[in-house]
Amino acid sequence: MILCGTVTATNGSDAVAGASEASRPTVELVLVTRDEASASALEDALRVSLQRLGAKVDVDRAGALSARDVVTAIQPASVAATAWIDLTATDAATVYVSDGKNVFSRQFDVGATLDSVALDLLEVVVTSSVETILSGRPLGVPREEFARSLDHPAPPPPAAPVAAVASPAPPPTQPERALELSASVFAQGSWIAPGTLVAGPGVRVDGRKRGLWCGLSAGAVLPYQASTEGVTLHLLAQELRLSIGRLFSLGPDVALIVALGAGVDITRVRSTTTELDVASAGSFFVTDFIVRPSAELERRFGRFKLALLAGLDVDPIGATYVIKLAPGTRSVWTPWRVRPLLALLLGIAL
Repeated sequence: MILCGTVTATNGSDAVAGASEASRPTVELVLVTRDEASASALEDALRVSLQRLGAKVDVDRAGALSARDVVTAIQPASVAATAWIDLTATDAATVYVSDGKNVFSRQFDVGATLDSVALDLLEVVVTSSVETILSGRPLGVPREEFARSLDHPAPPPPAAPVAAVASPAPPPTQPERALELSASVFAQGSWIAPGTLVAGPGVRVDGRKRGLWCGLSAGAVLPYQASTEGVTLHLLAQELRLSIGRLFSLGPDVALIVALGAGVDITRVRSTTTELDVASAGSFFVTDFIVRPSAELERRFGRFKLALLAGLDVDPIGATYVIKLAPGTRSVWTPWRVRPLLALLLGIAL
């Protein structure tokens, strides 16, 4: 049957196309922790997020860290930003981000071991802070002012009368990263029966967020024929597929998508015959329910993507085309229930 291809898009911050390694800004990441599992999980998440900003990431580990260490640290001119994450406390994580001139710091309540919620929070805070520095916008307070705050912490405000107590404004929350959408065109081919190869074009819209992927596609097959013993079937098919899967990053610009989809094939069938005792039937439509497992390898070039998809179209019920004869029926053509397919896709981020 028809292959529904898949192409994904990333948003423009996901990769810096054509930039040489030397021209990429360097971000230094320093992790201070007693829990190696949490540090490794956080390092992997931050490395992917910061590389999507086009940065080259250098990671160091330290056994201890204080705010005074951040103030006295000398940032090389080749480093655009430095992020320290202190996870040594049992119930809190402290983040410092500096561009060498200013210092930004925040403390967050977390557990002894980072769960997925804490990992996402720290990833968003560090990534958005580094993105602010790389875009040339100011972040935090001047290093000298931050140092003075360590020597002379601000006194607590005087207690106000109960009637005048106002609820403090909630801290600003980091915006949730938007769903990344892309549109694609594809050419696909499928081997559906012995000696029967079909091909055709299609279109797809897909989206991804936090490693999850979803795609909706529609395709068509160029007209094809199946012949046996004086009877010829003329077939024209269209397909619709909805697929859901998981996206695995293989590098800054390369990803693997493993998905499972389902949909329908609608085929218009017309028959002709050279046998005198067999009459041609009028055209009719056949609807098949299809399940599609697939794997797709994509390469991004800025906003554009090129992908190769391999999969199987599985027809759980199966269809057999027959002709009616006086004593019964005779099989004319039976497509395979499992049909291998390939597709080449070209997409663009929306």
